[in-house]
Amino acid sequence: MNQGDGTFIQEQRYASLGARYLTVMDMNNDGYDDILKMYYGPELSLLFSNGDGTFAIGPGGEDIIAIPMDFSGSLHSWDVNHDDYQDLLIWGNKTIYTDSVNYYIQPVIATYVNNADTTFQSGVEYLHGSSIDDFLQDVDTGYFNSDSEIDLLMTDRQNNRIILANNGDGSFSLIKSFIKDYLLPVTCGDVNGDDYSDIIISDSAGTRDYEMFSGGEAFRVNFAIRLALSEVLAQRAGARLQTLVIDEGFGSQDALGRQRLIEAINNVKADFAKILVITHIEALKDAFPTRIEVEKTPRGSIINIV
Repeated sequence: MNQGDGTFIQEQRYASLGARYLTVMDMNNDGYDDILKMYYGPELSLLFSNGDGTFAIGPGGEDIIAIPMDFSGSLHSWDVNHDDYQDLLIWGNKTIYTDSVNYYIQPVIATYVNNADTTFQSGVEYLHGSSIDDFLQDVDTGYFNSDSEIDLLMTDRQNNRIILANNGDGSFSLIKSFIKDYLLPVTCGDVNGDDYSDIIISDSAGTRDYEMFSGGEAFRVNFAIRLALSEVLAQRAGARLQTLVIDEGFGSQDALGRQRLIEAINNVKADFAKILVITHIEALKDAFPTRIEVEKTPRGSIINIV
């Protein structure tokens, strides 16, 4: 239990009620958050809050209510339809049989609208791919278009990012896919309550302050933020992005860093009418199909279009 001073105490322990996935929401409209949990099977179990840090369980220590679901996966609660009741988002993998023997694994994300009476409406599903490489690794929330709905950002096993717009009724529409983005993970949030968005950056060494990144790392972070902000502005304007200018910066990268930046540029080139890369590094000449080469001579600069 939260003591209100940054410390916690253990109020109650339920040793026999194991779970792989957990979330909380008020399932019976009594003003207390109840526990929703799943193990490996597609069955959602409910533990109703007594309002004092303890939860109602059966006489033998079993779950009170078990709701059959279509599949198992990570649980997330949010009010998807603005009715002041928390709804359930499940993302994971669903087994689909093509006949009595053969089947395939389908990555899926689904919304179940809360009826506030310990039941849910039938799930609204969004299917993503159909292979093991399409398995979902993470799902996050944010505002990615000009409406007031909370949207979804999915990441699959191939490190693809998929942005889904919330239609306000439990269903989703595809906004954008970012393919093979090898840049550092970056997110924003107000972590100190000052109403300003702070930048949170993570790599293989963990999370660090922006000032602690090297010049090459900081360039990749800045590049990722510029792309993200450009996408947000384009979505709000409802128009295609016109020009992306990358002025130097490759000199701060090692060979692997340069290769990753080139891959990232090629992956987003369809989003821009034109991408202009300015560099003095000879090794990058063959990385892009069209070049404007500037050669300095005693009589001035010569421009060649290759």
